[in-house]
Amino acid sequence: TVTGTLTDPGLLDDLTVLIDWGDGDISTAAVDPVARTFRATHRYLDDQPTGVATGAYTITATAQDDESATDTGTTTTTITNVAPVIATFVLDAATIADTETATVTGTVSDAGTLDTHTVTVDWDDGSIETITVDTAIGNFTASHNYTTSGAFVVTATATDDDTGVSAGEPRNLVVTNGAPTIEDF
Repeated sequence: TVTGTLTDPGLLDDLTVLIDWGDGDISTAAVDPVARTFRATHRYLDDQPTGVATGAYTITATAQDDESATDTGTTTTTITNVAPVIATFVLDAATIADTETATVTGTVSDAGTLDTHTVTVDWDDGSIETITVDTAIGNFTASHNYTTSGAFVVTATATDDDTGVSAGEPRNLVVTNGAPTIEDF
């Protein structure tokens, strides 16, 4: 939110204020005709540049009266990246045989709607998989075949393009020893 006060020697002039938010968006701020103040709000969808946790934007307010006289003021704001959140993380079964496949699905949400995301799944058997998240819907899916039986803790970590990281709730998985099969006798 930005606010400001205007002065103009022409007491009857109508005033308008254009706000350039520094991210490509420009809006008009309403000017109170008596108090000659303005206020405007804007939501930044990403910090810039990509790859850093904070980004600075220069905000420019341009006041104009009805006779086309103008004046400009600037200020800056720093936008801090918000880490993504693994909103859902589901393991398809709590127990599988070592001949079966474990599958996890989930969704990632992020206040920075322009961020891109990856999810790293640690299967707890030495295998780690990195998946690109579908940016349109935030979904991810990964599957893994275990070669040994045992108890495993499957984890997922979401990372955005601006260094934000968060982990999902771990999921426990038991892999049992599958029985042998005689295929040709």
